[in-house]
Amino acid sequence: MRSLRLPLALVCSVALLWGHARLLEGIKVWVYIKEDSLWKYLKVPVLYGDRGRLRLQKVRHAFLQKEDFLPESVLKKKLEGYVHAIRGYSRYLGAFSCYVDPGEIGVIERLPFVEKVDRVRSWVSSERADLRKVSVVRKLEKGEGDTFYGESWTQLEMLKIPSLHRRGYTGRGVRIAVFDTGFRKSHIAFSRFIKEERLIAERDFVYGDGNVQDEPGEDQGQENHGTAVLSLIGGYIPGVLVGAAYDAEFLLAKTEYVASETRVEEDNYIFAIEWADSLGADIITSSLAYRDFEDTTYSFSVLDGKTAPLSIAVNKAFSRGVVVVSAAGNFANYYEDGGLYTPADAFGVITVGAVDSEGRIALFSSHGPTYDGRIKPDVCAMGIGNFVAYGGKDSLFGYGSGTSFATPLIAGSCALILQAHPDWGPADVLNALRLAGNRALSPDNRYGWGIPDIADIVLRMPELEMEVSAGKVVSVPNPTNGFAKLVFGVKGCWFSPEGVVFKIFDLRGREVWRKKVDFYPVCGKFELGWKCVDKRGRSVPSGVYLVGVYKGKECLATGKILIFR
Repeated sequence: MRSLRLPLALVCSVALLWGHARLLEGIKVWVYIKEDSLWKYLKVPVLYGDRGRLRLQKVRHAFLQKEDFLPESVLKKKLEGYVHAIRGYSRYLGAFSCYVDPGEIGVIERLPFVEKVDRVRSWVSSERADLRKVSVVRKLEKGEGDTFYGESWTQLEMLKIPSLHRRGYTGRGVRIAVFDTGFRKSHIAFSRFIKEERLIAERDFVYGDGNVQDEPGEDQGQENHGTAVLSLIGGYIPGVLVGAAYDAEFLLAKTEYVASETRVEEDNYIFAIEWADSLGADIITSSLAYRDFEDTTYSFSVLDGKTAPLSIAVNKAFSRGVVVVSAAGNFANYYEDGGLYTPADAFGVITVGAVDSEGRIALFSSHGPTYDGRIKPDVCAMGIGNFVAYGGKDSLFGYGSGTSFATPLIAGSCALILQAHPDWGPADVLNALRLAGNRALSPDNRYGWGIPDIADIVLRMPELEMEVSAGKVVSVPNPTNGFAKLVFGVKGCWFSPEGVVFKIFDLRGREVWRKKVDFYPVCGKFELGWKCVDKRGRSVPSGVYLVGVYKGKECLATGKILIFR
């Protein structure tokens, strides 16, 4: 592999991981710094590369926020006298991850620059996605099936991905960060993107080094799950296995520690998000979801999209232009509330459920509603019997089941969408996936908006490419003789389940039609179809009509539409 010259943003983000992930004494806590104190020490700007700057500009990010700066070392020194060690600093949370003596927490909380102290949660679960290995498989012969996609055909065709590959949409130029338990980079499924130097960077947040593959002295077998997940996106062995976005670029992060049980510390995940952000990731995908922690279990009330630290970090990444994809979880049968895990509840995440090869929901697939009443998952993909690469040896393959394996298929789909629509932000991608779902007209809390037709998004959604000014509604077509797509843009972004209401008025100011739509998060561009009918379903006469989009009493956008019959 080529040697990598790290951009300064990466140097800074890695430099803020001072402690080893596992061997330090004490309990680990977040020490949150007061806002006014924090700004006194935020003197070091994060210098983004070209990719990162362009992504931030795409979502009109103002480069004067706290997550764009790093604190001077003097702040770290003020804290060092009260803790065993400082693991790192999160610019998303404005907090230090520290190892402390439990008896000293009260002393730390009374420091004049400290806002609060909270535990860094560690999650433990013995349940994993089902993963069965098989021997190296032969390529299919002519007449036996698809000779290019091999066993991957069914899982890709469900999303209409092969037709896009034939048109050249393979994820080229899109950068995907994958978070998991480790990755067997030497597997033959990855030899193509390794040879072409599309593995841009890797980071082990558990052992604190730059190698995500199992190494001597580490617990072996950690790489199996991540290897399977990565193969569904970037694998490429024609006739055997082909990933959804096999020409994409990759950032690989190891965020979980696997021994007899699976264990993750939430600061690993948050540091990995900030690391990927600093390296210009377009997409972050994680098949890992959390709820039961060593010290506590997140109550259902925490799953409101904005309370858990993981959800806060995901929402921050979303607002910074990163498409974040997460598994819903495999615990629908374990919780009366549907078993949704964080960060799958976040406003800024595309939550993925699992279906079988016939499109039927998997009984284990976790689902909403969230605590604040939003529909989850957003979309579904095949997650039963997926054909995957398997770690342990360089030529093993297998079959996996779980939302873990539906998620990378949607992440790869997002890469094809961004290749076709590079100006889209994460809200545009999320809205398009929902609109293209086979249950878009009747979403529910098992399937969400259903299985999306990715080819439809890439090839037949020009309306979302339009430049729609914030506060304006554009009708496509205009004039129309019976159906119109109403496209509107929103300035800014808010994370709320409130949704919006479309209203149509005639020129006398009488309301002729309305529809409440649960858009969340509310930002970017949206579209809604109107059949040019009134509240009773009767065709409205020719004429000019006024369109308004409302959040409560606030009017967000207005426009006009001409009906000519």
